[in-house]
Amino acid sequence: PDNKALLLTGGDVVPDDDFVYDITGNQLIQLTNSSDYGERQFGWLPDSSGLFYVGIHAACETCETSRAIYYVSRDGSETRLLAIGDALAPVDSVGTICDLTWSEPNQRIYFIIGCTWEDPYTNQYLYSVDLSGNTRVETSGGLNSLFPDETAVWATGIHPSPLMSNVFFTVGSDGSPEGPGKHNWRVMELSAPDDIVIVYEESSDDSLLKSSTMSPDGVSIALRTNEQAYSVGYIEVIDLATGQRTIGRDSTPLEVCEVIWEDDRTLFYRVDSVGSCNPGLPQQSVWVLDTATGATEEVSSGLSGNLTIVRQVEMTSPVVEPPTPVPTAQPVSSSALVATITDSGIEVYAADSAGQQTLVASLPEFRVGEPVDDN
Repeated sequence: PDNKALLLTGGDVVPDDDFVYDITGNQLIQLTNSSDYGERQFGWLPDSSGLFYVGIHAACETCETSRAIYYVSRDGSETRLLAIGDALAPVDSVGTICDLTWSEPNQRIYFIIGCTWEDPYTNQYLYSVDLSGNTRVETSGGLNSLFPDETAVWATGIHPSPLMSNVFFTVGSDGSPEGPGKHNWRVMELSAPDDIVIVYEESSDDSLLKSSTMSPDGVSIALRTNEQAYSVGYIEVIDLATGQRTIGRDSTPLEVCEVIWEDDRTLFYRVDSVGSCNPGLPQQSVWVLDTATGATEEVSSGLSGNLTIVRQVEMTSPVVEPPTPVPTAQPVSSSALVATITDSGIEVYAADSAGQQTLVASLPEFRVGEPVDDN
């Protein structure tokens, strides 16, 4: 968060080691050393003093491994076990962990126990833990107990308010008293353990809730829902104070792959015209949505890759000299960054809400699939 370090996480091959690269000191710091599947879901603390993540845990060398939440200091000098998934999971759930999210007002990490998509009847539980390892169950009966007439209730996002202790989360479910074919999605508000109210709810015969993201000011939540036969979906925006839908599904095309907030009222979203959403494909484009007016505009086309918002970052004077010459970079302010793969390497473009597209970095000597040595 302080723009002075980069987290470098391992891939899906052993060893799964993870590092922090200190930009100002030009220092590579190893955080983890795993011989198993390794660590996932890293998150920075807002003051950049450390990180939290899901890792593996075993009580002894021959014991079965479990998923667990850890804290690690930024310099790697301290690693602290905070919670063990199997120890928290009730009998109707499993010890898998997902959706780690930090709440600054509460100074706690919120997360889901029971993350699985193989057994639709596994009950998911919302928990939280502080940096001293004090855990607390936030939904004592699990998500299934909130809607006993429905099946397969699953969480799709946890969104702590940036200013208040309230925590919002989104859930999807199947079935209803009216019939088994309904698919439901809801925005929920948690004020205290088991003190939960429904902010917004909707049902559909053919759509599912896939993901959600909160605006920086904590006023709105954007939902991405999709048709069952596709991996892409629509955008809806919900006002958390009124529970009203301010942006409907007809404001954006069906083929939305990804949604990210630029500021309190503006969304960038990525569209794939054929609905695959796989990175590296030329048919993708980036659009901007003004949630106050509903106006949309295409700001780039023929680009692919995940979106990242960069705010007030001066890129013309890097602290560390790059190992190979790159084209002169331009200053970027509040833009969506998109990496695209070309025949000659990887290019990174910035597309702002005015539609201006700028090449900010190029990696001409990088090839997908080729090994990169220590230099």
